[in-house]
Parts: sequence; structure tokens; C-alpha cells
Amino acid sequence: MSPLAEFIISYPYYFSIFRFPAFLRESLRRPMLRIHQYALHAVERAPPQGIKRLQEQRAQHLIRYAFERVPFWRERITNSPLRSPDAFRTIADLQKLPVVTKAELKRVPLERLLAEGVRAERLMRDSTSGSTGEPFHFYLDLWTAERKTALLLRGAWWCGGTPSYRLIRVRGRDLSLITTGVHVVMKSYDELDEIINLLAKERDGNFMLHSHASTLVLLGRRLQERGSVVRPGVILSTSENCSLEDAAFLTEVFRCPISNWYSSREVDNIAQVCKRGSMHINVDQCVVEITDNDGNLLPPGTRGNITLTFFNNYVMPFIRYVNGDCGTIQPEPCPCRRSLPVLTFEGRSVEFILLPDGRTIHSFTLMGLFQRRSTAVVKYQIVRDGPWAFRVRFVPAGNWNENEKKQLLANFKSVLGQEAEINIEIVDTLFEAGQKSVPFVNLSTPPKV
Repeated sequence: MSPLAEFIISYPYYFSIFRFPAFLRESLRRPMLRIHQYALHAVERAPPQGIKRLQEQRAQHLIRYAFERVPFWRERITNSPLRSPDAFRTIADLQKLPVVTKAELKRVPLERLLAEGVRAERLMRDSTSGSTGEPFHFYLDLWTAERKTALLLRGAWWCGGTPSYRLIRVRGRDLSLITTGVHVVMKSYDELDEIINLLAKERDGNFMLHSHASTLVLLGRRLQERGSVVRPGVILSTSENCSLEDAAFLTEVFRCPISNWYSSREVDNIAQVCKRGSMHINVDQCVVEITDNDGNLLPPGTRGNITLTFFNNYVMPFIRYVNGDCGTIQPEPCPCRRSLPVLTFEGRSVEFILLPDGRTIHSFTLMGLFQRRSTAVVKYQIVRDGPWAFRVRFVPAGNWNENEKKQLLANFKSVLGQEAEINIEIVDTLFEAGQKSVPFVNLSTPPKV
């Protein structure tokens, strides 16, 4: 890896259009993005020891910056076994810091979490969706927006996209963190036809379509109803779990590769899928640890809490942050021969359902009951109100009937047990258009067993 590529990777904020006056930004978008793409491509060809050295350098720089500029982290590092950023040498030294949770950060005054002396125009406020029951407000570093976009395109490149493809995003909002392409704000499901008409004007196979998995599925269903054809070069699915059923449906409708991208709003650009179907961790952008509930590191191949240290947000650093997801780092490399390790994402920790009879199931088991009914159900949500109490809410498709309802109830009983109280609610709408779907919500306290 060249010294230039290492410098670009390590200091993304030096290559941001937002450092320049507004009248220059449009002309600088593509050149700045290409700079980041060049550096990311160089990392992929680097030997593992080179990537490890880069990761350690970035972690050292982040720890020192957080200690010098962020009151919360200055106090936390001082009171930890690490004591000082001077003692940080390798990634293993991260374990000298305790993990931090969303609930803990919410109790800290925001001014203690923000870097001192940061220019206001560098800050972008955002919040989590609250799918774990804990909405959380935070700030992102706007001066690393090009890196976010370049990482998105890295996933597209791996699945057959090219830098010449036009990027089209269909989302419920625009945070100005994507620096190229077209953003389509979807405010209502009535806009599906309008969006399809826009996509149909694009040259077949010459653009990338980026959206939530649920929105992509809705677009696909509407395309089938209309008998219309839209042919992206690649689809980028993000923010939600794209199930095997959904991926197969999208491939059938759009006839293009599907790239699944693992991210969270507060800690972005975590991993993306290659052509082999493996989800590779962006270790040049973050550290992913798998830990137990006490923050102790677990060995490869062991499922635990995903714990993240993110290198690209200096205005509000996240270090050893437990984001509520569970996963496993695989001990074996991917056959695609990339040096980046492989993560198996297993869902949010809140989605593991402990039942009063001692059984533990994953909410994905319940979601599968709907995914096999993709032609009869438009949207769904499962709400756990108590240890044995579940509300099953969904928007039916045109061919829904009472027999389907009886079978669905029987299917839920077979999974949860006959003791479970299951109320099925048919509703007109679920979630706002273009927003992330939250298919499972746990409002119950864990049962005592």
C-alpha cells in the first residue's frame, strides 16, 4: 500500500468538499470521491499485515484525539487501565477500556460527548430509529461524507457495479452524507408509481439502486403489478436485514446482483457482502469486536455482542460501543481471497426471545412466517407486549383471506407454544414511507426462569 493511500485512508476529512466554499463543492464532488475510491481499492490489495498496521495507526490517532478533545473520553481513558493514550500500542489495548452502551451515552450531557472546538458546519445531527426501544440522538462528522459514499460504492463494485454507474437513493430523508448521485425522498406509498417512472428512464444496467430492503420489495411488487421493467446494474440494500426470500425476490424482479450493506446510523460503514455472499468487515474504517455481556473479547467463531470502534467520526467518537446487534467473526477467510475478515450478522440482541418455558428463539423465526407469505402481506410488525403476549400487525395484500389468517395464527402457535396469547391486527398502514421498517418490537421485560 502506498504512503499516499495510507494518508487518504487515515485522514478522510482532508479530502472533503465541505472544507471548501459552497460555490466550489459541486465541481469537487467527483474528484474528491475518486480520491477515496482510489485509497479503498489500494487497501483491498494490501497484505494483511499492512491492513493491521493501518488499523492500529487509525485507532491510536482516534484514542489520542478523543483524550485531548472530548471530555467524556478524557475521563473514561484516565480512569481505565489504559490511563493515557501513550499506553495504546495495539488493537488489543482497546480491551483496557470498558465497553459503552447506548443507555450509558444517553445519560451523558451532549456537550461532554462532542469534541471541543469543532466548527458548527462540520456537525450533522441524527438519531437512531429506536428499534431497540432506545432512541438516541448524536452527531456525525460531515467532513467524512465522501468516505461514506466511497464505502457504499465499494460494496457495489464487489457485486458487479462500476464507478461509472449512476447512484439513485430512495429513502425517507436526506442527511447530506451521500455526495453523489440522485436522492429521491419517498414520503408516501402513493409515490411508488412516480418513483418507478423515474427509474424506468435510466439506461438499463447503468445505475445503482440504493434503499431499505422493505422499500425495494415494495417497488418490486408494484413493478410486477404494473408489468413494468426496471433494470439496475446492482441493488444496494441497507439498514434492514435482507432475508434470503427477499433477496431471491429482488433478483427475480430486477435481474441484477444484490449487495447487502451492514451499517447503523451512529456507527456507519461496518461491512458489506462480496459476490461469494460473505459479509466483509471494513477493518480499515472500524474495529469490530465480539464480546460477552461484561465486555470481554470472545474468540472467532463465537456468537456475542457486536462492539464497535469507528474511525470516521471525530466530532463525536464511538469507542468500544455496543450497538445492540449480535454476530460472529468467522475464523476462516472467504474464498474471494480478500484480506478483510468475515462477519456473520445475527440480528439485534433484543430480537432473541426468551420464553417463560425456558426456550430461546430468534425473532427471525417469526419473521419467516411472513416472508413465506410475500404475495399476501405488504408490511408486517410483531410486537411482544408481555412474556406470552404478542400482537401481530400487518397490511394485507389483495389476495388475503380468512383462511390465511387461521393458518398464520396456527403457525405462530406452533413456534411460540399453545400458551402464547396472539392477537392478529389487520391495519391500513405501517411505518412511514421510505423509512426503515421495524419488524419486531420487544416491550416486555425478560421473564424470570
